[in-house]
Amino acid sequence: MAGKSNYKFIHEDAVKVKINDKFDIIVATSSYHHIKDQEKRIYLKNIQNHLSKDGTLIIYEKLVTKFEDSIGAVDSASKLYAERTKYMLKTEKLTEKQIFALFNEMYLSAIRKGEYKVSYKYLSEDLMATGFKIVKEVKLWPKEDLFNDPKMGDFVFVIKKM
Repeated sequence: MAGKSNYKFIHEDAVKVKINDKFDIIVATSSYHHIKDQEKRIYLKNIQNHLSKDGTLIIYEKLVTKFEDSIGAVDSASKLYAERTKYMLKTEKLTEKQIFALFNEMYLSAIRKGEYKVSYKYLSEDLMATGFKIVKEVKLWPKEDLFNDPKMGDFVFVIKKM
């Protein structure tokens, strides 16, 4: 067996977990949008508390257009997933289960149950309010302007403490 690694994986409730360690890197892949809106800043503050002084937070997120109410949430989620589903059907061979999963995610995002997607502005404000700044962002999808909103789609963010 090869040498011992320095990696540590922890499976806990990210809003509540308390660990006596500080980490150089925390990766939060598609997790922020599973946190209820009223707990998002608690979640980010908890990550902040577990990062070393010069630590890095890496987030992958699907961002929707800004919305103000439940009708807007339905519209925003529907736009994202309708385009994502069409795109994937054109570029990939999807199974019925995969297509169902896309529509189910659209439905859950629209009714805000288990999927609490937000806009770029909302995420940015949460990050700033919890002592973070985005130092790099990469838009993964869509490369073309499908939404008339360059901040809607899939992003990877590299984030540091302020």
